[in-house]
Amino acid sequence: MLVTIAIPVYNGESYLRDAIQSVVNQTFQDWELYLINDGSTDNSLAIMQEYALNDIRIKVIDDGQNKGLVTRLNQSIETAIGKYYARMDADDIMYVTRIEEQVRFLESHPDVDVLGTSIMIIDNENNIVGSNMHDGKVNAFIHPTVMGKSEWFRANPYCGWALRAEDMELWSRTASKSNFWALDKPLLFYREFGVPVTKKYIQTQKTLLRIFLRYEKYEKSCFWWLKNSLYAVVKIVAYIIFDLFDKTDILVSKRHRMPLPGTKLLSLKSATKLFSVLLASKRP
Repeated sequence: MLVTIAIPVYNGESYLRDAIQSVVNQTFQDWELYLINDGSTDNSLAIMQEYALNDIRIKVIDDGQNKGLVTRLNQSIETAIGKYYARMDADDIMYVTRIEEQVRFLESHPDVDVLGTSIMIIDNENNIVGSNMHDGKVNAFIHPTVMGKSEWFRANPYCGWALRAEDMELWSRTASKSNFWALDKPLLFYREFGVPVTKKYIQTQKTLLRIFLRYEKYEKSCFWWLKNSLYAVVKIVAYIIFDLFDKTDILVSKRHRMPLPGTKLLSLKSATKLFSVLLASKRP
């Protein structure tokens, strides 16, 4: 297999079928998919096992324990046999050519260690509500869009203490010695609305504060630490206040998003057609 795709899963039954099916539907088919159950208490494991029974490329990893995302990511990297390792979340959806386009770029640019993409943002009904554009040389990624050399990920494991910001810690630690790139084409439908956010978001900001405090280790300036730390504190306070009134989706909708150019944006008509095909695809 050329590509190992990893989807850690914890109680993801609401959107898991669509996530897995979007992998199965890829135009590029030389992949293996690891579905890593992190102690789910819902129907997630049964869904994973259904797909694994129908496709030998899909493997379920289940030890009955809840060890957290960082442990599961590092576990999947150590187990991966593909030349390239690709991330994916259990509530997102791959565009049908995602793996093909990222493999093509990495094969033609062997100097690139990790490759990300732009995204289309969707809600809990698969409606497109926004976008985020990354393009060219970057210092960070939208985590579930990345694909990179498996050997790079093995040499740079995720940090155990960086809960909910393990990706930011990894990019901060490795950017100066790595070659990062991002495609300006949206190759992932990223679910940002309709999922629990407050506790997770506050944990993310607390971890970011720990990262910012280590600015010297990450070759950053004191100003970088001060600016980002103040911003993180403000966001924590804002989320606590908005959560009291059950209005956190308002904050999510106000996050800074760089709109994609019209030539790159997936039209509503195209998106509707894509999701119709996805949802009508044969499933186990």
